[in-house]
Amino acid sequence: MNAFFLGGIIQALLLALYFLFNKSNKNVVAQRWLGTLLLLIATTMALTYFLPNNYKQFSYLIRVWELLPFLFAPSIFLYIYALLYGQIHYSKKHLLLLIPFIIGFVILFPFFISSSTYKIQQYELSENTIPENFYLLFWLKSINGLVMILASFYTIIKYKKDVKLVFADNAVNKWAIYSLIAFSLLWIVGTGRILFDFSEMIAKMVSMLLIISIYVLTYFTLKQTQVFRETDLQVLEEIETKLNAKTEQSTLNNEEATLIYEKLSKAVLEEKLFLDKNLNLQKLTEICQCKSSTVSNVLNHHNNQNFYGFINEFRVNEVCKMLKNNENSHLTLDAIGELCGFKSKSTFYQSFKEVTGKTPMQYKKDILNL
Repeated sequence: MNAFFLGGIIQALLLALYFLFNKSNKNVVAQRWLGTLLLLIATTMALTYFLPNNYKQFSYLIRVWELLPFLFAPSIFLYIYALLYGQIHYSKKHLLLLIPFIIGFVILFPFFISSSTYKIQQYELSENTIPENFYLLFWLKSINGLVMILASFYTIIKYKKDVKLVFADNAVNKWAIYSLIAFSLLWIVGTGRILFDFSEMIAKMVSMLLIISIYVLTYFTLKQTQVFRETDLQVLEEIETKLNAKTEQSTLNNEEATLIYEKLSKAVLEEKLFLDKNLNLQKLTEICQCKSSTVSNVLNHHNNQNFYGFINEFRVNEVCKMLKNNENSHLTLDAIGELCGFKSKSTFYQSFKEVTGKTPMQYKKDILNL
């Protein structure tokens, strides 16, 4: 087990250095934050592995392993965010993520500045007794982890909504969800280990799970493609700014909204823009010469739709027309969906059910039974 643990430390460190310094242009920010997380994990594991036999020589490192995990949760949150949105526009509010770490440092500060003799004495006593402020630090880390996990789940929910504001395809980053679930399970096991006094074997199993997670994270991070480009994020920011402002909502009356909606519908239908699999909000607004925020405002506040639903309704109607045409009987449902502009099978089936109340297969059977 010790050899396995040591191997995990070395691998985590090597992967951390790779993600921190590689020159790949793919998901750069997510890779950097994953590298930061792996470096923190590798450092914490190294301290718990090497220090028990060398604590007298390196007394200044005693209890540092209790402080570093405060940075795990913020790193995970920023990794998930970057994996979804491609980049992070840092601001002062991100400094709030460091508050638990600062509190932990303040609690441990008297210990850190104490003499080496005192640190060694306390470390030796901790083999039989619980270290000072151990449970306070434990609960702070647990609460911090829980808050960051919930914030990450909220980010995923928001991401799903944002995708539908800008794109007509439901580009759900499933790995971000799986990754967060894995982190959540590790948090549950790590918290339960202290609360329910798990055995040493359980503690070692947690370490193994952590190492396995490193491999899985590495593999899937390298495979992820970035959904939002810089221009998409700018459009999204413009939409959110304007939709949150009461001025535009009040100045755009129902008559003006109806005219804009009719203009959009006419352009999409007559020019068959919906057949373009890569059609997004920015392309549509450029063709119709409207602001992205105005189009989104019309769809959301005046027609109870988002861009995703607006475009895919045209696609579903086109699918229905093709299914009613006997000349298309040789085509599969998936092929028809693709011809009508759907980029993914999941978006096709989900949108069709939302518009018609039936699955494509049920709809086709009903036509054949007429």
